[in-house]
Amino acid sequence: MRGLLHLLALCCLAAGAVRADGSVAKAAYPMTARLTIAADQRDRCLVRNQENCDVVLGDLLQKAYESVLRRMFQAPALDAPADLDITVAPTFADVPEGMGGQVVLETSLVIAAATAGEIDRLGCSGHSTVLGPERDSIVKAAERASQELAQNFERTFANSQRVFNWLRGRGVEPVDSALSWPARPDWITFIDLGGGPVIGGGDAAAPGLLARLGIAGRWFIVQGIAGRWVPSFNTAPSGLFTDTRTSADLETTDLGLEAGPRLRLGNSLELRAGGGFHVLWGSAQPNTRSPSQSYSFSSVTPTAFGAFQYTFWPTGSRFRIRTGLEIRKYVSTTVGFPELSRTIPIADTYVGLYLGFEAPLGSRPVRDGGAAK
Repeated sequence: MRGLLHLLALCCLAAGAVRADGSVAKAAYPMTARLTIAADQRDRCLVRNQENCDVVLGDLLQKAYESVLRRMFQAPALDAPADLDITVAPTFADVPEGMGGQVVLETSLVIAAATAGEIDRLGCSGHSTVLGPERDSIVKAAERASQELAQNFERTFANSQRVFNWLRGRGVEPVDSALSWPARPDWITFIDLGGGPVIGGGDAAAPGLLARLGIAGRWFIVQGIAGRWVPSFNTAPSGLFTDTRTSADLETTDLGLEAGPRLRLGNSLELRAGGGFHVLWGSAQPNTRSPSQSYSFSSVTPTAFGAFQYTFWPTGSRFRIRTGLEIRKYVSTTVGFPELSRTIPIADTYVGLYLGFEAPLGSRPVRDGGAAK
């Protein structure tokens, strides 16, 4: 009879976990696993009712672990090797006689793969209080303890460093592992600081500093920009018959608003592009020994931008550090200074690296199993 029940359990494992609507639930891991209960103490009776055994340790563990494995893995074909072989050995079992006692179960598990051999050894435990004096209460407490034991295995499996490395080596993301980076939420807010050359402003490229503050959804981004750079230029000749020129600085402040699409590539990479409008203002200041007058300017210009970004946070926090490369194109920024007899571009192109910080908006996203992200 026990052999027939075991065969039925294997058939259910092969069929997958069935939902209430009759559909088959998708396994958390895209691989197969086969369960074996070690012989040691397998036939031990935990709860006896006169001459009959109500709860057999091996059967209790078989049922509990098979239930969890149906959620976690696909079932192997009967004549094919499994990706993983999971061997469960009972190490401790204590069942009290009366009400108020604790049923305690402990097992050790060997996780092995056909290609890699033994991957890791894990220990799991479960306990449950006996809630009544009847024999039925002891049976139910033993069942609850075994269920907790198997659920503890699901967490322990994902949090094993060796299992984690083996799964990632196969391109599989461990489900809800404390070792994994959590999935990035769809909605974030961020702040970035960056620097790089501003090309096409004044007579030569100048170093620029930019700060960015914004909010991003799954497919779009809106950001405010603040920047500062000071390109140099030469004024027009100071006299009709001389080529003497005076150097000057074009002190520039930039404030802008931009928006555009955002393309996420997995859990850490993304591409962004878009456009907006910027207000550029400042003053032209000739560099002379004696104090001289400055000449103010302002301009409104459309912009286009593109960026490649990588986010990381080694501790697994939902708050992340971000770094990337950004290119911004300024359109039609030339201003005139009649007093200096010059027409000067404020900026043409900005190319810079940035480092920033992002924080999640909304609840924690749920990560499914499957390919590593």
